[in-house]
Amino acid sequence: MAGLVSDLIEILNTANASLSDLVELSKEKTDVIIANDMQELQKITELEQILTGRYQKLDRNREVLMNDIASVLNIKSDNITLTVLADAIKEQQEASALLDVMERLTATAFTLKEINDNNQNLIDFTLDYLDFSINVMRSSQSSEPTLLTPQGEEISTVNQGGMFDTTQ
Repeated sequence: MAGLVSDLIEILNTANASLSDLVELSKEKTDVIIANDMQELQKITELEQILTGRYQKLDRNREVLMNDIASVLNIKSDNITLTVLADAIKEQQEASALLDVMERLTATAFTLKEINDNNQNLIDFTLDYLDFSINVMRSSQSSEPTLLTPQGEEISTVNQGGMFDTTQ
């Protein structure tokens, strides 16, 4: 049992390191979004996908270990969580290491979520701004020009049939 818990702690530490790498990459992404550097954003997105894939692999290994630990503890695998495990092994020396890595992993995941939420807001703002700019350009291209008399009065150009007066 101690070996399984030690393996789990090792996986959780590695997962925390992967999430920490994602945090740093997400911070870089914030700067790139602000700078509007699409090529660098593409590179960062590709790196994020690689790191996310690594994390997902670690998470699958964590699930396998948790199921093995649940079997040893005679707990349904659906009911075992890290908190339940920490409570079940609170008398063993691995308990404090497990609680420590759980705390660090939770904090790192929370930080990553905050940065990603901020990045999403920046992207949404940029998309809204681009949409607004495109609409302004479209409306300025499709609207009739305003003509003024020498006195500053507006001359209507609507329904005049064109630029040349053919009735004369």
